[in-house]
Amino acid sequence: MIKGIIFDMDGTIVDSIPYHYEAWKIFFNEKKIANFSKKLDSFKDKGGSTLDFMRSIYGNLYSKKELKKIIEEKEIVFRRISKGKIKPISGFIEFLNLLNLKIFIVGLASNAIRKNVSMIIK
Repeated sequence: MIKGIIFDMDGTIVDSIPYHYEAWKIFFNEKKIANFSKKLDSFKDKGGSTLDFMRSIYGNLYSKKELKKIIEEKEIVFRRISKGKIKPISGFIEFLNLLNLKIFIVGLASNAIRKNVSMIIK
């Protein structure tokens, strides 16, 4: 018998992907990095880790630690442009209420940065 359900956040309970896409565009334009559009479209379509994407842009120019700092800069842009705008996918709240009526344990999983998760669930 199923006692609980775990939901992924991005793309499952909220559609935050358009905001991430826009944040990448703003970030790279602010950094004056050209030729990122094709790689960004490919990343958007097939997914992958943000670290892998940054390596595809910068190559071996930066260490993993430095790339993580750069990624945080992009995530700041994401939070700035998306705060208060990301909404649950249509029907999710009703489904969640139904699960609560059936006394299921509900969990949230995400590979997103904790600051992003906190902002979105608020």
